[in-house]
Amino acid sequence: RRIGNLFANNLSEAITNNIKLLGQTYVLPRPVNVVFKDCGKLNAWYSPREGSITMCYELIENIAVMISDIEMGTVGGEPKQGGAAPQQAPQQAPQQQPRQQPPAGQPQRAPGNGGFDELQDSGVPPTTLLFSAPYKGPTPNSHPRAKVITTKDVVALLTDEKNKNFLVIDTSGLRDTIPGAFPLSDAGSDGSVTDQMQEAFDSWLHKKTGTEKEHNVPLIIVGAGMNDRSSYNAALRAGMMGWPVYWYRGGMEAWLANGLPTAPVKSQGQ
Repeated sequence: RRIGNLFANNLSEAITNNIKLLGQTYVLPRPVNVVFKDCGKLNAWYSPREGSITMCYELIENIAVMISDIEMGTVGGEPKQGGAAPQQAPQQAPQQQPRQQPPAGQPQRAPGNGGFDELQDSGVPPTTLLFSAPYKGPTPNSHPRAKVITTKDVVALLTDEKNKNFLVIDTSGLRDTIPGAFPLSDAGSDGSVTDQMQEAFDSWLHKKTGTEKEHNVPLIIVGAGMNDRSSYNAALRAGMMGWPVYWYRGGMEAWLANGLPTAPVKSQGQ
């Protein structure tokens, strides 16, 4: 990895000296080796048996790219191409979709703004990299693989008698959610959009939508609120696989602020 070469060629001596300095400052029961390497995943861990700390270049690179996107205005660590806007997911539901049961407890009134701007710009640029745990922090007000919608849009979609083919996925981990939504916090996990979670998420979506290979049922991804990055991750994962995605950025925070009905989350067996 490029970041691995950077560390080896330019930062190796500085990191080694820093680790030695820590050894002089803190008394440990035994020597601890710190290893930097490619791991094939975003991770870092301590091994009690070996007495070693492993730092994965993938994790370091992910953090570096996130900082670059925030501080330098890049997209995925790369300069913006002519200021072009990121590609949006399809805004219209595909034709001839399989019918699904409409969610119970649909909202009966159009919401206001809940007292805050659900599309407020928090200064975080959109990225095609997954946000790392603990998934808390400001989110972009646009998305490279999903259409960003507000509470008013969600209500309009769920109460449209002409089209009930929406699967609502909640990554918030809260006890209550939008009526008819399925809880799936794992969908918002970090890693990469080529990892094993991606395949498992795709299989789960096909099972819930009753499709085989088609990615033609629109998804509405909802999280805890505007500072819940897990919903952004889930929308990115689904969008990268070709599912039409609507990202409800305001999440349950905005839903509750508008006084809309909720329901206890469904178990995975339901």
